[in-house]
Amino acid sequence: MAPPSAQVMSSSVDFLGTMDGIFMKQQMEVLEALTGCETKNRYHLTPVPQGTPDPTPKEWLKNFKQNAQYQPFMSAKEESECFERICCSPFRGFNLPFVDTYGRAFLTVQRPFKCDCCYIPPCYTCTQQEVKVTDAQGMTLAIARERSYCCTSCCTRSFDAMDATGNLIYTIQASECSSSRGCNVFAPSCCNESYDVDVLDAQGKLISTSSWVFPGCNCAGLTEVTNSVLRFPKNATPQQRAALLGGMLLVEYAVIEFRTQKNNNN
Repeated sequence: MAPPSAQVMSSSVDFLGTMDGIFMKQQMEVLEALTGCETKNRYHLTPVPQGTPDPTPKEWLKNFKQNAQYQPFMSAKEESECFERICCSPFRGFNLPFVDTYGRAFLTVQRPFKCDCCYIPPCYTCTQQEVKVTDAQGMTLAIARERSYCCTSCCTRSFDAMDATGNLIYTIQASECSSSRGCNVFAPSCCNESYDVDVLDAQGKLISTSSWVFPGCNCAGLTEVTNSVLRFPKNATPQQRAALLGGMLLVEYAVIEFRTQKNNNN
């Protein structure tokens, strides 16, 4: 299935209802790879077509990577302050507009800067990390927040994706130990290729699983560049899918990037 045509996409989040998910590939930054200094994240996106098997087969993942690299239907570039990226990377604020090939923005994920001097997740946190999702007109569509912890968990972090009024839609569970699909230890890496997170509905029922997948034994693999597969729950509205996208991006920055920084001794 070819990516949706930019000419037929409306200036809203309705395009999210035309696919089963999104494959998101982070672009490797040469400066960051050489110096270790955190640069602005850039992502290329390609749709996961309707009817794609779940879990996504490896052969499909290869096609998604190629489409995201050479024929992305949408891209996103982080807008953030240099000081926050270098000195307070896990808490940095940013704007992340999603634009098509014509430069038209369809939604924006915004994260405020919230420093936490007692940040020892998942055991203890003082400040709730959060993001807000807005449409092309700047109207708030959704909010996602990480739950605060005080010695309540040893390996699992939970993130709530809510509508604009704060009503819970989904809970994303990111565990260092395991998910509904198996072990997460050492993932994503050559030892364990998929880091899986479970998505629960407001009643706590498992409804989908999304993944960060190892990019392979190449330069991207050495620098831990993100390749993620976001699977939307069936029958979810475009607004609910936007909320889940915001929640997954909060996981990307709060969990995946935090682990990378620890691995790099930053």
